[in-house]
Amino acid sequence: MAELLHTPERMVLPELAGHPAHLHIDILPRWQRRGHGRALLHTFLGALRARGVAGVHLATVTANTAARAFYDRLGFTVLAVPDPGPLTYLGRSTRAAEPAVPAGEAPPRADVPGELLGMSGWQWLNPPASSAPSGGGLTVTTDRDTDFWVRTHYGFVRDTGHALLRPVPDAFRLRVTFAGGYRDQYDQAGLLLRAGAADWIKAGVEFVDGHRQISAVVTRGASDWSVAPLDGPVAGPVTVEVARDGDTVTVRYATGGAEPGTLLRLAYFPPDAVAEAGPMCASPDGTGFTIRFSGLRLAEGPGPYGD
Repeated sequence: MAELLHTPERMVLPELAGHPAHLHIDILPRWQRRGHGRALLHTFLGALRARGVAGVHLATVTANTAARAFYDRLGFTVLAVPDPGPLTYLGRSTRAAEPAVPAGEAPPRADVPGELLGMSGWQWLNPPASSAPSGGGLTVTTDRDTDFWVRTHYGFVRDTGHALLRPVPDAFRLRVTFAGGYRDQYDQAGLLLRAGAADWIKAGVEFVDGHRQISAVVTRGASDWSVAPLDGPVAGPVTVEVARDGDTVTVRYATGGAEPGTLLRLAYFPPDAVAEAGPMCASPDGTGFTIRFSGLRLAEGPGPYGD
């Protein structure tokens, strides 16, 4: 590294001409997986744009698959460099946002036979490697590099989170209680209401900067995120309810098994959209965590839940 700093001419390659800026990030291990890398990159890209620089490149050790996954999520793609040795060269535009949700790239799905959480007709969106019924509930361990997000701030599109979904009517209420061992930055769980890859709402718990936050993301072409502090132990139970009526979705929550009466979000949702809903979980930056869902209840229309 010291030699490269003193002989930078070795890094001047014609294949990198379209990405003239160079990026190198080092973060101490205890500060990793807290969003600092994304924040540094976002600031760096903004500074490059302000100076009229069109693209940026970096070189990462090919064997470092975790770093490669991080840069892939942030919109970097491979730059073909002859004889790169043990390195892979990556580059991206300095534009604030990448293109919209790619067309024709539907995420994997899998039907769920029989009943689960007291209901049938479920289908997994992005099935997790590990999930099993447990005492009338459902225990899931998330895969790494999973998320639901569209463009805002970070510039990437992610449609890889786990969601257990079933069709829901134009008017309904759905609630679930869940508890898990949140550990890494952005570990998350809750409910997902989905009309498509760029039209959805997710609401639940997200682990941010070492703390549980009650969280809601509303996406209509781009994602809009809001969080608020959540009291209680990290692994304590949280109940979230999503209610749809006309063009409105209301999200309420509670902790400790109480009735979900605290308003979290009032959001627009297309009234004529055919939708599905159910439990969701994801680990955007972490290696995966285990979450248990229970007490799922669905009521069609504004009426009370059935027994």
